[in-house]
Amino acid sequence: MIGEDRLGADSLDLQLRRKRLETMILTLEDVALRLFEEHGFAEVTVDQIASEAKISPRTFYRYFPAKEDVLQLSIDRRSDALRTALAARPDDEPPLQSLRLALEQELSTEDMVMLRRWIGVVAATPSVLRSVVGGIQLKSYRVMAEFFGSRLGMPGEALVPTMLAAAAGGVIQAAHTHWFFNGGDLPTTISESIAVLESGFGRDPRTWPVDTPQAQGPGPAKTAESAKTTKTTKTAKTAKPAKTAKTTKSAKSAKSAGSAGSAKPAKTTKTAKPAKRRKGAKT
Repeated sequence: MIGEDRLGADSLDLQLRRKRLETMILTLEDVALRLFEEHGFAEVTVDQIASEAKISPRTFYRYFPAKEDVLQLSIDRRSDALRTALAARPDDEPPLQSLRLALEQELSTEDMVMLRRWIGVVAATPSVLRSVVGGIQLKSYRVMAEFFGSRLGMPGEALVPTMLAAAAGGVIQAAHTHWFFNGGDLPTTISESIAVLESGFGRDPRTWPVDTPQAQGPGPAKTAESAKTTKTTKTAKTAKPAKTAKTTKSAKSAKSAGSAGSAKPAKTTKTAKPAKRRKGAKT
């Protein structure tokens, strides 16, 4: 009984620590993004963030290696939430539909004010754009690729799941950009955007393209069967039909007949006139 009480107390203490950690991280993120938006990312220092959050710079570095890592927090949080939401979708549900519904669920808990601030800071700071895009590709895209791979029965790093994740990721980022500049409801915008992709690929994964063996050498590899088929097709296309003896003879006969019909008639010889008789000649 004493051991169980001790275990319960340790578990409660661990939960409280985790809660304090999450609260501090969210506070630092909120403060940093607000300062980035007001003064510009390059102008804000870690000392300013720590002072605004009422902690020491040393405490800040306990949570983040650098101020750039504050921008990765949103990517990590959303990737984890998306993985959880995708894992809860039914196995018989079309994969792109599962992604669309999982994104709707994940975005329903998103702080839209914080998200708009985050996008604004990233868009206004080219120096962090590469690290943010890299973080999205290495984290969020990987989550989607692993999900598509599991539904298609192939590794997540295979070509088809990777390309599907890249296509979906591009659509999601474009939907964020559209929402940022045009407003509206973000979950609806992303859902409608994924629906466009879904209609293009089709709902049945059995109709999706599958991995093909990589070509060997500088050009595409051809199998013996395909080479044979190509050669046969080429021969059939270029070969001229042979003339039969009967056809040739008939053609010559027709030509001869035509020549005879078109020949000019021979000139007839003029009839000789009788010679004139001389006067006094005896008959």
